[in-house]
Amino acid sequence: MEFHLINHPVDCAICDQSGECKLQDYYMEYDHQPSRIRTYKLTKPKREILGPQVVYDAERCIMCTRCVRFMDEIAQEPQLAVVQRGSHSLISIFPGQPLDSQYSGNTVDICPVGALLNRDFRFQSRVWFVNKSPSVCTGCSNGCNVYVESRGNVIYRLLPRRNEEVNQVWMCDEGRLTYHANNEKRVEWARTGKGELAASVGPRIAVERAVELLMPLAGQGGVGVYISAHCTNEEAAAAFQLGAQLRATRYFIGGQPPGSSDDFLIRPDKNPNTNGVRLVAEAFGTKLEDLSSMDGVKALVAFRTDGLSADKLARFELLVAIAQNDDAAAAEAGRHLALPERLRAGRLAGELVRPPAAHLAVGSRPARRRGPGLVLGGAPSQRAGRHRPPQRRSSVPQPGGEVASSHGTFVRPIARGRHRDRTAAPVPVAGPRSSTAARRALHPRSTDDATGHEGGRRGVGGSR
Repeated sequence: MEFHLINHPVDCAICDQSGECKLQDYYMEYDHQPSRIRTYKLTKPKREILGPQVVYDAERCIMCTRCVRFMDEIAQEPQLAVVQRGSHSLISIFPGQPLDSQYSGNTVDICPVGALLNRDFRFQSRVWFVNKSPSVCTGCSNGCNVYVESRGNVIYRLLPRRNEEVNQVWMCDEGRLTYHANNEKRVEWARTGKGELAASVGPRIAVERAVELLMPLAGQGGVGVYISAHCTNEEAAAAFQLGAQLRATRYFIGGQPPGSSDDFLIRPDKNPNTNGVRLVAEAFGTKLEDLSSMDGVKALVAFRTDGLSADKLARFELLVAIAQNDDAAAAEAGRHLALPERLRAGRLAGELVRPPAAHLAVGSRPARRRGPGLVLGGAPSQRAGRHRPPQRRSSVPQPGGEVASSHGTFVRPIARGRHRDRTAAPVPVAGPRSSTAARRALHPRSTDDATGHEGGRRGVGGSR
C-alpha cells in the first residue's frame, strides 16, 4: 500500500470518491503516517474527459486496469488502453474515439479509487448523506436491479444491484439517467384550466372536481381508460376498478416508443411493465387496445401521460389525467383536470361508490380501512372524529385481558369501535407498581446466590 501512495495524492477530503474508497479505508486503518518518500510526486493529467459520462484523474489512478478489462471482456467494446511505461503509465482513449459506450458508467463502479468519476454525480452529494434503497430500473423491460440513492425527495444517482439472473452487477448508462424524470418537471398540484385560466387546487378539491366531471358519464358510453406501461400492477388494478365504476367501454395501453437494443442488457421495449399491465388486464377479463384505435371515445381517463400526444388529446370532450411530469399531454389535460401522480386512483374509485355521508382524508398513499373511517397513507380522517393517541403500554398480558401499564396500574385494552368513552379514567387493580416488576413476577429469572442480583445481560449491576 505504501508503494501505491508513492505518487497517489492523499486528498481524501476533496476527492469525490471519499466514503466509498477502499484505499482511503486501508490508509486510515493501517498507515495514516506521513510519506517516507522524499522525492516529488509525479504530476499527471487531471479532470480529463474520456466520454459523455466519465471523467479521469490520472494522479489518483493505481493502474489496476479493471476498466480496461471490463471494456474488453464484458462490454466487448475496447475503447480504453494503458499508455506510457513504468510509473508514467496511465489510462487513455484512442485518438478520435471517445468513451461513448452504453456501459461506460460501469467503469466508474468498479474503479477502486477516485480516478474515474461519473460526470452526472460528480460534486453533487457526499455518499454518507444519501439513503440507499433497492429498486428496479424503469429504462426498459429488462428490469435491472438497482439501488436508488436519495436525500429527502431528491434522487442523486442509480447504482446496479447484484442479480445474477437479470443484470449480474451491471447496468447501462441510459438506465442510470432515468431518475431525472423523478426530479424534474413533476406535477406537484392538481391543475384545472389552461393558459391564463390555469389554477392549482388542493387534493380534496381535485378529487371532488374529478368526481363532479366523471359521475355524469358513468354508464353513458364513450368513456375510455388509458393505462401507461410505466404503471405498476397496483396502479393498473386501480385503473380497472375505476373503469368498472365508470362502466367504461374501452381500455387502452401505451407508453414510450420502441428504441435501440443489444444482446446484453438493453431491450427494445422502453416501458418497464408492459407484461405486468397485460397480465392485470387478463385477470380483470379486460381487452387492451392500442392508441391507434381511439375513435368513438368522447371522454378519457389517463393513468400517466407517457406516449400520449397533445394532438390526440385535443379532440376529447373530457380529459382527466393522472400525470407524473409536466409535459405537453399534461398541459392539454389541464384544460379539464390534471392530477399529480401521488393522488392515487384508488381515491377516485372509492369516492365514486361511497355514499355522500362518507368523508375523504388527504394523503399521498393508497387508502386502507381501519375501523369505521377511511385512512389514507396512515393518516386518519379528520372528519370522522379523532382517534385516541397510542398509549405506551407493556406487552405482558394479564388475566382477564388486561395489560401492565407503565403507570403502575392495569388498564383494559380499548375496544375498537367508533363510540368510545374518552373521559373514563384507568381502573386501578391490585398488582405490581411497574412493568419491570410485572415482568419479574410473570417470568422469574435465576439469581446469583453469592450476590443476590438478577442475572442476564445487565450483569452484576442489577436494576437500571
